Amino acid sequence: MSNYTLDKLGFSPTSRIVLPNHDDLAMDHGANTAFAELVQRGFVKSGSVMVPCPWFPQLARMARSNAALDIGVHLTLTSEWFDYRWRPLSTSNKSSGLIDADGFFWRNRTLLRQNLNIEAAEIELRAQIRTAIEAGIDVTHLDSHMGVGLLPELVNVYINLGREYGLPVLLPRIIMDSLKVFKMDGIQVSFYDEIVSALEKMLYPMVDHFSITPGFCSMEVKSGYESLLSNVPEGITFLSLHPNAPGTIEFIDPSKHSWRTDEYRVFSEFFGSESLEAHGIKTISFKELRNVLRATKRE
Repeated sequence: MSNYTLDKLGFSPTSRIVLPNHDDLAMDHGANTAFAELVQRGFVKSGSVMVPCPWFPQLARMARSNAALDIGVHLTLTSEWFDYRWRPLSTSNKSSGLIDADGFFWRNRTLLRQNLNIEAAEIELRAQIRTAIEAGIDVTHLDSHMGVGLLPELVNVYINLGREYGLPVLLPRIIMDSLKVFKMDGIQVSFYDEIVSALEKMLYPMVDHFSITPGFCSMEVKSGYESLLSNVPEGITFLSLHPNAPGTIEFIDPSKHSWRTDEYRVFSEFFGSESLEAHGIKTISFKELRNVLRATKRE
């Protein structure tokens, strides 16, 4: 089957395309700062905001003041850090299955699945999308924090929300990329193969591959990203980035904050749009995928 998304975007089947997306916006001031700077540098094309997080108002203000920013909703049902947590927008009731004993989202997908109430989860995800739109963000896409949208119990909710709002959702055609990253070892690939096949028949715009912040050590971060870019495969690769300006992330993630601050440094100092061109790579944004989706619906 031909790659409908590449065709509609005007690329050949052998094109190497990257969608560089800044995840975890609004988690802290440093994430928002890094996003604003790296968009200007030309490498980062889009970002995904965690609506329940404390720095959401600042990110929403940034979006209102710059209509060119490409921002989606990073649908959130988990809160993983030790001392830094966030809560649902839609409920404070522990019977919802969304909240741990301390009143916050569960720390990981396993606990979420063990307590999941699908109806309550859908209400919460709708509240996050609605809050982003009402705050003035021209939402371009949906993806999910820690891959919760790909959980078998929630994937249909996730896709249906995208269809309802006319937004592309992040569900790679090569689903194994995501399952490996999120360590969803007990989930059968065949389950997603049927979903992907159905979306392809609907001419739904999709990325092909999923890649994420690798967590290089500080001495190897520049060479590591050079190698990553030189080995981008044919098709569209979603590159999930987590750059963060220093200041607060060191307290949120004491052991691995350098993964984020190093990523911010290397993209600030060494990588821009020209870096991708040097590797024969083109870039796209989620806004372009949204345009394909909405144009297809009109045809």
